[in-house]
Amino acid sequence: MVRKRNHNKIKKIKKFLTYIFTGTFALFFVMLLFLILGNVLIKGYRFITTTKYFGLKYIEIKGIKNLDENYVKDIIDLEKGINIFNINLMELKNKLIKDKWIKDVSIKRIIPNTIVISIKEKNPIYILKKMNMLYYIDDNGNIIDSVSKDIFVDLPIIESNGDDIKEIIKWLGNNNFPIAKKCVGWIDVTHNYLRFYDYEHGVFWLIDKRNYLKSVDVGRKVWLDLKKRNESNIVRSIKIINNLAWVGY
Repeated sequence: MVRKRNHNKIKKIKKFLTYIFTGTFALFFVMLLFLILGNVLIKGYRFITTTKYFGLKYIEIKGIKNLDENYVKDIIDLEKGINIFNINLMELKNKLIKDKWIKDVSIKRIIPNTIVISIKEKNPIYILKKMNMLYYIDDNGNIIDSVSKDIFVDLPIIESNGDDIKEIIKWLGNNNFPIAKKCVGWIDVTHNYLRFYDYEHGVFWLIDKRNYLKSVDVGRKVWLDLKKRNESNIVRSIKIINNLAWVGY
């Protein structure tokens, strides 16, 4: 009986030691595996970020209309040969988005040696003349940038003190406006009247600002009537004041 008990104790001890050594070995093996994998990843990362195979050769810039390609490249200031995986794309985007003309940017790497920059520019629709200065403005009346020789876009000029420019832009975008915006050469809103010149037909317009929407509606009807009578080409001026129209030939 005593011998049997001793045998059971020895068996339990062997089982316990086997469990300990087996578990220790498994843990050691797992740790060793992680060390090997970690070393491989570190070496792989170092190789990828230092090899000349991924050196920058090409910078593609898409979506620009008013900006110059070299202007954009000067902003990002990237040297050829730099590893493309060492380029911080968010940092490049932040540099570009600060420019007055850039509305949005997306950048991506094309393996092995290319960076593609897609730019969405702000869209100027008029040039605002204010205090003898010229500014590009968007369809909301917001100033984009001052007009310079570096970036020149041929657009209709609006003369205004600037206080009501957003309202004026809204008026010009109204579907009832008598003529297409592309026909407008210059616009003067510095007084109580909206004055503009239709370059396509050679007609000078004057519209009362104090009751603008009704005046525009009257102007649209007058212009349609003149076209129906084939007189639009001989008209030289149209004035709409107090919902009454005067046509000069």
